[in-house]
Amino acid sequence: MSPGVLVTWAVVGLITGCLAHLIVRSGGYGPTADVLLGLAGSAAGGAICQALEIPQEAERFAMVAVVFAGASSLIAAQRMWCRGA
Repeated sequence: MSPGVLVTWAVVGLITGCLAHLIVRSGGYGPTADVLLGLAGSAAGGAICQALEIPQEAERFAMVAVVFAGASSLIAAQRMWCRGA
């Protein structure tokens, strides 16, 4: 795994966390938690990319989409859990 791939995961996670905080203001633990959840979700999505053996250079869009989905899913799950508690 190249350093560029890790940077891509981190950037997508940061952007997802920031967007989640801006779009959905209620139900979270604040901007720091949203960004950290975005990073954790992007790491999970990246692990899925690795498990599915998605080629890093050939399928950059697919990798970004899966990482974004992982980050978004984790933030959405936190929002749902927070609302139910």
